Amino acid sequence: MMLEDSLGDILRKARTSTHTSAEQAAVLAGLSAADYAVAEDTGKLPAEMRLPELCRHLTLHPDKFARLAQGWLPADVGADRWNGFRMITTAGDGMTVNAFLVWDPVTRDAALFDTGFDA
Repeated sequence: MMLEDSLGDILRKARTSTHTSAEQAAVLAGLSAADYAVAEDTGKLPAEMRLPELCRHLTLHPDKFARLAQGWLPADVGADRWNGFRMITTAGDGMTVNAFLVWDPVTRDAALFDTGFDA
């Protein structure tokens, strides 16, 4: 299963939620502000980036984030098994976010998750 968020998206969302400035994150990562901005924008992390320090500050698990950076992906869950499945894309703050709606047409049970910018 492909992840929706790139490494840069994850860093940006964690940085925003912890009220960490991009400049502060760059210092923690051991990068220039410009290099850190490129990492967030592209999701490509420089080899010299100090991930453990940055992750701890951003409340990300350093080892799990490192595994993501090395290419780990979750197992395919076979979304085709659900009778009703829709992906809804919302946009804001310079990024797009996918929300997901699943339902059973017989019972009419439904769940909306990862609601994006506008549930």
